[in-house]
Amino acid sequence: MIEDQKIAFKEFNRKQHYFVFYSFAILVDLTVLNLFDQYWDNVHTSKTCKASFWTYCICYDFKR
Repeated sequence: MIEDQKIAFKEFNRKQHYFVFYSFAILVDLTVLNLFDQYWDNVHTSKTCKASFWTYCICYDFKR
């Protein structure tokens, strides 16, 4: 009786796998872009932030 109640499960083929993967990736991308657009007014950075970050990265690499 247990064998009769088993649900047939078929693995996804390659096209279905790609469809699900890219659909999920697009939904995540749209969500991130929406959050970025929604909260952009709350982001404040100094003009030297980027320069100091790259300077830190370069100096840190040389210290190794």
